[in-house]
Amino acid sequence: MKHHKHVCQVGNFENPNTKKFWNEKIAISGENLLKSPIYIQKNKWIVKAIENISGKLLDVGIGYGYLEELIVKNKLNFQLNGVDISNYAINSASKKFDGVFKVAGVDKIPFADNIFDCVLALDVLEHIPTVKLPEALLEMNRVLKKGGMFIVSVPLNESKIDKIMNGHLKEFNTDTIKSEIQKAEFLVTKIKYLYAFRSLVLVKNLINNIFKIKLPNLVILISHKI
Repeated sequence: MKHHKHVCQVGNFENPNTKKFWNEKIAISGENLLKSPIYIQKNKWIVKAIENISGKLLDVGIGYGYLEELIVKNKLNFQLNGVDISNYAINSASKKFDGVFKVAGVDKIPFADNIFDCVLALDVLEHIPTVKLPEALLEMNRVLKKGGMFIVSVPLNESKIDKIMNGHLKEFNTDTIKSEIQKAEFLVTKIKYLYAFRSLVLVKNLINNIFKIKLPNLVILISHKI
């Protein structure tokens, strides 16, 4: 399924993605996310995707830390690390998990070169100004070992209000996000689409896989550092 748009900057407004914005959002809206079927499905799918690898994992934009909770619950063999511009998120992660968690942005990740076996950027890239996206992806490439796994997710086909409420600066389709990732010297090896059904998720996903009634609302791309 292809939807031919370019990477598009959304609106001409000031970047809302400040430390204050994310401190408040993470503190207030965490419980609502746990009621979102697509959010739950995304995290479960990613845990399954990384269950056969091990080593040092970096979550760029660790946010609520729910993925890390699943990693611990499923006893995956990772040393957890995370960065986020929100000190609320980092303080929370430091209390809940053993690992290294630092307040930082994607443009200057405070870790050495080539040390991580897996780097995650889940629902992060849509918050980065278009002109800074290549630099951010190269920074994530820098800290990942050669051959290491890089997993990205971004929303698709969002409403205008969702973009504004969530601080999204641009929109992607599969072709544009794949192109940006590969420009940063990653090889995309797998693509997974998810759909925002509110009930009967498994049944509706099965029907949609056959009849293609609904456009996807999220895409996950697995890639490896070349």
